[in-house]
Amino acid sequence: MDHLSATKFIALLSLRVDLGRPRRIPDPLPKANAIVISDWPRRNAQLLLRLMRALGGRDEVFSMRDVEGMSHETLSVAMALAAAGINGSYSRSQWQAHTRLTERAVRSLKKR
Repeated sequence: MDHLSATKFIALLSLRVDLGRPRRIPDPLPKANAIVISDWPRRNAQLLLRLMRALGGRDEVFSMRDVEGMSHETLSVAMALAAAGINGSYSRSQWQAHTRLTERAVRSLKKR
């Protein structure tokens, strides 16, 4: 399995034309948080959480399988997160705080 850095993963996201045009999401962190919590532990939810971690500065590894298995909604949110990361829409501390909140929510789901 080929391992991809976050940068390569984001580049591959932009090439996913087979899923159609991603919809615009003006504030993607809360949207990603909602998807992760509502869809946990499905692969798309795990992928968005890993992307949030990577954009917050953590080392995360992605694969071609991650890119290939994305739903249209996940692709749209992932592209919006990537654009927010590139454009500096959120500070590093905002990325990290949102990621921590999402991780806590996921841990509480596992305990149920």
